[in-house]
Amino acid sequence: MLTSKDTLIDLMDAYKRGVHAALKDLPQEALVWQPDDEANHIAVTIWHLGRVMDSVKAVRMEAADPSEQLWFKEGWAEKYDYDPRGIGDGGTGILTGYSVEEMLAVPVMSAEDMQSYFDQCFQAVYDFLEKSTSESLQENSPGSERKFYFWVKICIIDGTRHTGELLALRSMWERKNK
Repeated sequence: MLTSKDTLIDLMDAYKRGVHAALKDLPQEALVWQPDDEANHIAVTIWHLGRVMDSVKAVRMEAADPSEQLWFKEGWAEKYDYDPRGIGDGGTGILTGYSVEEMLAVPVMSAEDMQSYFDQCFQAVYDFLEKSTSESLQENSPGSERKFYFWVKICIIDGTRHTGELLALRSMWERKNK
């Protein structure tokens, strides 16, 4: 019988496959193409997906300082000279609530780095999920009234929604560049 944990793992696997499919063999110019001047592009959307998982895992699930996020610990902030703390909704620096100017200031990572950062963040949440039980996922995360299940679900919902966006942007770019 499937448990809630099994379902979350299945959905996480589908999420990662969808993001990888959207990026497969996509040239650099497609990563930064925007259908209009205020639209997100694929690169910033992938960055957002990583940032959501990174922030959720470190800050929401572990009650750690934002400096403990992989963006900082793994040297991405230094490499791309970008500290997103204090920007956007709640100062989380995950792209949500950014102005167009703030969105355009997010550095465009190389395709390889973009996927690597996404994969690192994905793996952090996935490893937590694999070590959990369906019962432990129903416990509140430290310093929160929200359950671990809720935070993993947020990552999946955001990822599913934005995977559709990635595929739509890719399709629009491909039609425009036939």
